[in-house]
Amino acid sequence: MENHTYFTKSYENARKAFLDKANQIILNNLEARLASHQVPSKTDSELYIDTLFIPANTNPEKLIVISSAVHGIEGYVGSAIQQMFLKEILPVLKIKNTSFLIIHSINPFGFKYHRRVTENNVDLNRGLEQDRKLFKSINKGYSQLNDYLNPEKKYSKRDLFHSFFILKSLTLLIRKSISSLRQAALQGQYQFPKGLYFGGMEFEPQKKILEELLITNIQKDQKVLTIDLHTGYGKKGMLHILQNHADETVKSITEKICNDHPIHRGGKDKFYEIFGDFAEFVGQVAPLNTCIPLVFEYGTQNNLGLLGGFRAIHTMISENQGFHHGYSNPKVEKKVKDKFLKMFYPNDKILREGILEQTRKILPEIIENFDKI
Repeated sequence: MENHTYFTKSYENARKAFLDKANQIILNNLEARLASHQVPSKTDSELYIDTLFIPANTNPEKLIVISSAVHGIEGYVGSAIQQMFLKEILPVLKIKNTSFLIIHSINPFGFKYHRRVTENNVDLNRGLEQDRKLFKSINKGYSQLNDYLNPEKKYSKRDLFHSFFILKSLTLLIRKSISSLRQAALQGQYQFPKGLYFGGMEFEPQKKILEELLITNIQKDQKVLTIDLHTGYGKKGMLHILQNHADETVKSITEKICNDHPIHRGGKDKFYEIFGDFAEFVGQVAPLNTCIPLVFEYGTQNNLGLLGGFRAIHTMISENQGFHHGYSNPKVEKKVKDKFLKMFYPNDKILREGILEQTRKILPEIIENFDKI
């Protein structure tokens, strides 16, 4: 097993590793197609979404999209899983009717510079939508929490806001439940450009790239399964399968392909509902196809509980505040950024191995079940 070599130290290394494994696929399958799509940037000309299309062996009735780094910094684990899929899982799959579209690093800026968001501070999992009405959405709950989520001053560890953050958070529970706080904060917002979970005021360049990519590769009448790879939220070391919105047909197919694996849906359990996410965007681009959106969320910290959730949001607040308003000194900056990276890409060999082992077990099962339906 190449457990440790799948996990890289930089966006550039991850990209090279993915391209190397993709080229190995092409050597054995001349019909496979590898492409690179440059993402426009004001500051960096070396940002790419790389894609590999692998056609079905016989009748391409189905397509599976496996995507990484919608939240840039989460791309380290996503890339590792995609590499492992190409190296270990794909060669032994028992399928006939399924093609694959592997999308590596949807948000290369965030991946490269250790942010969840794009160069424009846009959370792409809140900003991918066909209808521009998304940007007129008003998240009233977020507006009430803006001062709490987005302090507009230089980050300092000695600031009373951070020193008493947990206490301040607990006082909010007097007025709101933890579920309502979680939903208000995390569902996305379109009014505060420097705030957390900002979905944008216009579409990011990735929208056009992804739209053209999906239109090119999704065929008429194909069933499409999207597996979007994420890290950070959930029970530490556990793979959570999420589905945000789904009609009864999609729910039925999901239950069949996932067997006994629990499916967490937005607004229930300890998860939350979002809008403008990539997995559902695929279905909007191909509205006449049956599209099944799934998110693989790999928990890296125990943040489903009360205190764990507050610690996680505090890490998010600190990084975002420092990025936009600066830090009191370089030492504090390094500490905040290291903590932020660890939240989504922990340097824990046992946890990393566990992530891959769960994926080795669950992913082939879902793929082979999908191929048969």
